[in-house]
Amino acid sequence: MKTFLTPFVFLLLITNLLTAQEVEFGVLGGLSLDQSNIKLGGAKVQNENYEFGFQAGLLATYQFTDKFGLESDLIFHRYSGGGEQLALPILGKYAIAPKFNFLLGPQMSTTLNNSSDNLKDVRLALILGVEYEFNEHFFTQARYDWQLNNSYKGSEDFTSRFNGFNILLGYKF
Repeated sequence: MKTFLTPFVFLLLITNLLTAQEVEFGVLGGLSLDQSNIKLGGAKVQNENYEFGFQAGLLATYQFTDKFGLESDLIFHRYSGGGEQLALPILGKYAIAPKFNFLLGPQMSTTLNNSSDNLKDVRLALILGVEYEFNEHFFTQARYDWQLNNSYKGSEDFTSRFNGFNILLGYKF
């Protein structure tokens, strides 16, 4: 329960700090294509299986300047294999052209239904992406996330990381 509340409390703190400023709130959802990368004894094990999933969540954005802003999301993610996680990305947004933004930042996620004692509940990732704003309310994002920490916590020489490609549609209020 503690790992479930940590990202939620963190999002509330960020939201509370930014409410004195002009903050936009919204919703987003979309599809993901995820793959686990496994190494055993330092040798990469080929994994050609991809998992499709869906995501839905809430977002808060703050624009510091015309070129730079910050976006924080709270996203529920469900994989086709039945796995579920709650993710908290905090992304810097840089306007590379009118209506086009570059996204970069960390993400912390927690597994909601961990079926193995050998997998960690918390994952840290780096997100890289782009955003296109159709108008002042609707937008779409394409993101790729690289997990930075090892998900495996057993004693063997084994590493497991999850990477994924995400397509999202969103609406800002």
